[in-house]
Amino acid sequence: MGNLKSHLSRRFISRTVWAVIWIFLMGFAAGNSPAAAYETLTTAAEILSLNSTQVDQRIPVSVTGVVTVAEPNWDGRFFVQDSTAGIFVINTNAPQPVVGDVVHVTGVSFRGGYAPCIEKSHWTKLGTAPLPEARPVSMEQFMSGAEDGQRIELSALVISAAQSQIVRSRVRLDLKSGPATFRAFMPFSTNVPPASLVGATVRIRGTASTSFSRSLRYKLSVFVFMPQESDLIVDRFPNANILQEPFTPLNSIARYHGNNSADPRIRVKGIVTCQRPGKDIFLHDPTGGLRVEYYGTNFFAPGEVVEAVGFPGAESILPVLEDATVIKTSESEKPVVPQDVSSQDFFKGLHYADLVSLQGELLDRSSLPCSATNRLTNADEENILTLKSDGNFFSVETPAVGQFAGLASIPLGSTLQVSGICLLEADEGGHIVGVQIMPLDASSISVLQRPGWWTPRRLLIALGIVLTMLLAGTVWVVTILRKNALLNLSIAERIKAQDELQEANDQLETRVQERTREWKVELSARKKAEIILSERTRLAQELHDTLLQGFTGIGLKMEAFCHNLPPDLTASKEQMQKILKQSDEYLDEARRSIWQLRSPYLEVTENFPEALRKASQRAIEGTDIRLQFAAIGDCCEPNQTVEDNLLRICEEAVTNAVKHADPSDVEVTLECNSTELRLRIRDNGCGFNPNSPNGSKNGHFGLVGLQERAKTIAGNLLLNSQPGKGTEVLVTVFKGGSRDIRGR
Repeated sequence: MGNLKSHLSRRFISRTVWAVIWIFLMGFAAGNSPAAAYETLTTAAEILSLNSTQVDQRIPVSVTGVVTVAEPNWDGRFFVQDSTAGIFVINTNAPQPVVGDVVHVTGVSFRGGYAPCIEKSHWTKLGTAPLPEARPVSMEQFMSGAEDGQRIELSALVISAAQSQIVRSRVRLDLKSGPATFRAFMPFSTNVPPASLVGATVRIRGTASTSFSRSLRYKLSVFVFMPQESDLIVDRFPNANILQEPFTPLNSIARYHGNNSADPRIRVKGIVTCQRPGKDIFLHDPTGGLRVEYYGTNFFAPGEVVEAVGFPGAESILPVLEDATVIKTSESEKPVVPQDVSSQDFFKGLHYADLVSLQGELLDRSSLPCSATNRLTNADEENILTLKSDGNFFSVETPAVGQFAGLASIPLGSTLQVSGICLLEADEGGHIVGVQIMPLDASSISVLQRPGWWTPRRLLIALGIVLTMLLAGTVWVVTILRKNALLNLSIAERIKAQDELQEANDQLETRVQERTREWKVELSARKKAEIILSERTRLAQELHDTLLQGFTGIGLKMEAFCHNLPPDLTASKEQMQKILKQSDEYLDEARRSIWQLRSPYLEVTENFPEALRKASQRAIEGTDIRLQFAAIGDCCEPNQTVEDNLLRICEEAVTNAVKHADPSDVEVTLECNSTELRLRIRDNGCGFNPNSPNGSKNGHFGLVGLQERAKTIAGNLLLNSQPGKGTEVLVTVFKGGSRDIRGR
């Protein structure tokens, strides 16, 4: 039992703590809400001074004031005004107070449809009091909407007065002050008929109110609510004998007429020519026509004679009788016959609102949504016919259905006779800028003459066909011209290519002829060289096989004879050896001459680099000298003369190096390119001075011989040597003007 009590005690304490924390958090949240950041507002002016951001914070309000307006159809809403300003109260869940009650209103700020107001209100009646004093304001200030909710006083002219159709206990007054018109609502009184106020100059006192667009919060119009009969003060009563005043001619309502009456209204009389129910009625008298604004529901047939009392005014600077009262008379007249006029009179400002008739050519037809103010039927669209008469244009507007539906079949270009009410449109300078004829019925428009076969429509179709054909022809011509241009370009290119081919062919023929002559010369030279070579070879063979072999045999026999001489013939032996030595020298000279007649290496092979290598190898045989031979490039095949001389130069240079320079290495290099042929012989021997007078020794082929051979083949010979630094012989044969080298 004790444990149970202990458990219950702990649960109670825990819940109590959580409750305290919850209350603290709720209080903290309430203290930090946006509304808590503002103090309660106690005057209407404080509420009206809030901007849109502040008023949306739902700031608490507490206002005490007098109820100034509480209309029966407002569902409990009312205006209340304190010493600072007036404000609208949204009160939908409680009874509505009455005008004059002193109430205490609480609630929150609300943006409202136009101006800030009080929402979620609760009111308490504290007593009654007179309404606040009305403050006189200018018409401009009132029309701006800035006085919304305030008690104001205005002076104006009553232009119409009638029982309200919405609240039967109210009288709707239409008032005018300068160019501005507005409405006021006052309690209905049987003592003052509303019609008796028309034309009176009054002062009205009441609360200003504004109608607005709920979605955009824009001002639409302004009203004045007058909660008591004493709020209407008549400063100047209307003319009670207005119906006894003389009639003003219809064309003179905007002219000076010397009316000294305080009532600005005038009285006219005329025959009805046309009526647009709920908008206006058109009258005619001997002076002309007049448009009369008439919003009544009574219908007057054309031809009836009526009287109208209204306020002279202007619409687009054209005269009109505004807010008129129309009374049918007992007089009877025949309907007015349309007056034949010229379109030029319209642009002089004549015949406005009169019944006229004129001819014109139908130029165009279009349709537009029908404006409610111009409807003669319940059609949604209207036809607009554009006509031309005497060089001037005017329009005819009719409904698109009913009796006027047949107008759609009238072809363009037809000549029409049009009768109807003339309506003019003027600019600020008084110049007529538009003319419209409003026909009374379908019979007011008749076709006098239909167009010929060439109607504007058919003419446009024909022009369209011609233009299409011209366009197609132009496209075809452009296509043909383009193809011709491409063909001419192709032909020009082919002619150019043919000319280039012919030029190349001529050059080729010229080159072939030149090459043929060159080949003939080369062939002749080659045949001559072959004959010479063949003869030289034959002579070399003959000399080698006969004379040289014979001298060689004699030399051998003399050498054997010399060895066999007795010792006592030493002097003879020495003399014989000298003879043998001299014989060897002559044999060497003979061999050299034979060598010049014939190159055994060139006979063995046609490969010139290989012949050079073998000749160089032969020159160093029997020595320790190393030969380095190289052929660089695509070596060409020189002619026979170049081959023989280069081969002799190579052999002589290598032989001289072996005999006189004592080298360890000899390098022979043959280089061939597109412009020249180079033969380089280089050794690392003792070298010599090329400028010394012993360039050619007795019995040896020296520098002079190398230079002569290079000159024979039109080549250049360059000798580089210094004592102790070896020797280099460079022979260059160019492929210039001579035919020293022939390609493989």
